[in-house]
Amino acid sequence: MKCCPVYYCPKCGVVQRHSELTSREIEVLRLYAKGKSTNEIGDELFISAKTVDAHRGHIILKTGTLNIIDAVIWGIKRQIVLI
Repeated sequence: MKCCPVYYCPKCGVVQRHSELTSREIEVLRLYAKGKSTNEIGDELFISAKTVDAHRGHIILKTGTLNIIDAVIWGIKRQIVLI
């Protein structure tokens, strides 16, 4: 049974195959696409850089990509990120 809505939950070890990005993760992904740094994103969203890093990790896991650049490309292809 799942205990949280992330792609991989270290607490219970469950991997979700088709997980959707949360609205906050989409917001973070779009800001990365605009070339913002982790600290800039944190300042803009009033969250810590550590929280931004956590969102980035969830984005990468949920999209099945290797890094945030690949995740941005993934988002562009799915019209989540508009350029």
